[in-house]
Amino acid sequence: MVARLHRYCAVGDLAAIRACLADGDTVDERGKGGRTPTMVAASCGFIEVIEEMILAGADLDLEDNRGETALGIALSAGRDKVVYRLVVDGRGRRPGQIWSAGLFGGRDGLFEKFVAEGYDPDFVGPDGISAREHAEGGASSFSGMSEPGLSEESVRKMMDEYESADEYLAHHGRRVLIASFKEGYPDPAVQAWVKRFMKVMENRELLAEVEERFLSGEELSKAQQLAANERRRDERDAKRRGG
Repeated sequence: MVARLHRYCAVGDLAAIRACLADGDTVDERGKGGRTPTMVAASCGFIEVIEEMILAGADLDLEDNRGETALGIALSAGRDKVVYRLVVDGRGRRPGQIWSAGLFGGRDGLFEKFVAEGYDPDFVGPDGISAREHAEGGASSFSGMSEPGLSEESVRKMMDEYESADEYLAHHGRRVLIASFKEGYPDPAVQAWVKRFMKVMENRELLAEVEERFLSGEELSKAQQLAANERRRDERDAKRRGG
């Protein structure tokens, strides 16, 4: 059963959170996945809740079962306002976070913010590519595809941005880390869009084709740089497996 403080942090109910804390609820109580209420708030992007939990004495250096702090969780979830608040605080920092910041470097100066806070821009991530290389490759503001089984409403928002899945992926495909859809959607148009999305994502040559079709100039150059980074990563992985 999810503790009530976790539930209220997940929906940003400040009044209920304050009542829980006044009743003596444990500010760093562990919940699902080893997450504290503050981590839940970080994942959901509730900056006011984060501030409240800090005032209540939340330990920002704690890690969940995956080794992520509240800062790392906010970074992965694309909650940049929370990221900017926590990275300045200084607690919960881990060297590899700048690699994620580089990967999503287009998010309103995110990578530069981490550099300004003393992170090493040449930190090399699990793909063998440095944070700086990812940032210079033109990472996107895209985030949120890790949501398990995207709702039809979420898919429609993607369709509102670009009517065709091809055009959407031309702009965002190189930055999609995890694409998780439901098995089926009631609306045939949504289902067809998702089916095409998955077909393109599963074929990097097809992704390159849609990029050539819809992009030009600097945007196409950035996509091609990200594709080159992918090839380098794959080559390094192959060498490791072979060695």
